[in-house]
Amino acid sequence: MLVSRSIYVVFVVLISIWFSMNFGASDQVSWFSQDSHSQRVLWELRLPRTLVAFLAGAQFAVSGYLLQRITKNPLADPGLLGISAGASLAVVSLFLLGDIFLTNPDPYRRTPLPLIYLPLVALLGGLLATAIVWKIWTTAKLDAIRLTLVGVAVAAIFSAAVTGVLAVWGGSYGELIVEWMAGSLYGRSWLHFHALWPWSLVLFSICLFIHRTLSQLQLPPEQAAASGVDVPFWVSRLLALAALLAATAVAVVGPVAFVGLIVPHISKILIPSFHRLSLWVTALLGGWLMVVADLIGRMLFVPMEMPIGIVTSILGVPYFLYLLRKQNLSS
Repeated sequence: MLVSRSIYVVFVVLISIWFSMNFGASDQVSWFSQDSHSQRVLWELRLPRTLVAFLAGAQFAVSGYLLQRITKNPLADPGLLGISAGASLAVVSLFLLGDIFLTNPDPYRRTPLPLIYLPLVALLGGLLATAIVWKIWTTAKLDAIRLTLVGVAVAAIFSAAVTGVLAVWGGSYGELIVEWMAGSLYGRSWLHFHALWPWSLVLFSICLFIHRTLSQLQLPPEQAAASGVDVPFWVSRLLALAALLAATAVAVVGPVAFVGLIVPHISKILIPSFHRLSLWVTALLGGWLMVVADLIGRMLFVPMEMPIGIVTSILGVPYFLYLLRKQNLSS
């Protein structure tokens, strides 16, 4: 039963990728045409964009999955816990340094070095935000709701720092960064895909070995410790893994909100939380949601594009308020 549901999810993902490849602002193109325009639209524009959307969505979703399991908080999300904002500040700082020290007026698009290292820089910012939230959480021994509030406060501080940098600096990257901060797949190319896929490969490979530990962490801390699990050690490492997943995706597509919040709950409906397939179904659904949201953003106001972060926010804010109300009622 669960395996068949997973196969259905794979089928739905493939259908969404097919739609993403076949529809867009450009006129419909043919897979079998030798026309240079069709070949360029399909293989140089839509395919890398779709693959980047899928990988980034999978990373955001698995990051949220890990955060919700580690903190036992259904409201946990890379954006709400400050990870995305920390990664954003690090990336914007890199742009600032590039504007100061590089003669190229647009190194993000024309110089490969900053793009290659953007995920590395972003994860440093994401890890910093995670460390702050972790320290406050463990020191103050906060419950699930208060942990979320601390994450929101940390995210607000980092977001204010980003805004301050943009306001004071006002360099040549202003328009590019505003677009990126909204969460965007516009102009994503094979360079962006090659900057992201090695991180996806490594981080998802690590996820192959964490199911048993993650399941044990769902027990009360005393029982988990009695079963041989070093709870503080594993919680901190899994938090770092969640931060790496989210931050490296933020580096390439911007701080797309609510994917990590919504998708784990959808996955839970299809696959029980403690089943080994649940994490991988979450990854597939995260990629599916990003691809569909990008397609909606491209098609809604043709020839203009709506940033993908706006689409996911429109979907995510009502669901977040529903979860918050449900959490309050149950407490």
